[in-house]
Amino acid sequence: MPPTPAGIDPAMWASNQAFVMSLIPVLQVIIQPPAAVPPAPVSHPKEGDAKAPTPFSGVDPTKL
Repeated sequence: MPPTPAGIDPAMWASNQAFVMSLIPVLQVIIQPPAAVPPAPVSHPKEGDAKAPTPFSGVDPTKL
C-alpha cells in the first residue's frame, strides 16, 4: 500500500485504500469482453395463403 500523503488522516487513507483494493476484482469482471454470441438465424418471410383483395368498384358501399 502506498504511504499516506502529508496532510491526510492515516486511518482514512488506509480505509480508502482497502475500499479501492476491494473494487479491483469487481472491475476486472466488468471490463472483460463478453463471450461470443452466435448470430441469430435469419428469418425469411413466408408466403401467405391469403387471397389478393378484390378492387372496390364503388357500386356497393357495404363492400368497402
